[in-house]
Amino acid sequence: MSTVEVRVPDIGDSKDVTVVEVLVAPGAQVRIDDALITLESEKASMDIPSTAAGKVISIGVKKGMKVSLGMVIATVEVADAASPGAANKKADDAPPAPLPTAPAISSSSARDRGATPRPSAPPIWDSRSRSSSAGRFSAACA
Repeated sequence: MSTVEVRVPDIGDSKDVTVVEVLVAPGAQVRIDDALITLESEKASMDIPSTAAGKVISIGVKKGMKVSLGMVIATVEVADAASPGAANKKADDAPPAPLPTAPAISSSSARDRGATPRPSAPPIWDSRSRSSSAGRFSAACA
């Protein structure tokens, strides 16, 4: 088991926003995106979600308190397999999956089956190159 501190995220240009409600208590089980607290600024009210799943060990804020970016809302005990670092580490340890490949068909095998080979596609012109040359043409004509 490890602990994760859930902090106040970036809430725009608001600083010292008031905590109007604490929605969890120590000992509560939370999932990712469960609302922990409700903040109220001059412009809006917003629920702040948990970024970790597990058991709430402690709450770092209380109703009426002013909070800003980065302040600790709660400390959550998470299972090691559920911690964000552990998930990333496991993903990094695994080898990348091979990409699927299409079977190659040679032109001789296409002829053997009676198929005619397709002509190559015409070149695709970049619209930026046309517009820049068109701009030069119209400027020269003006």
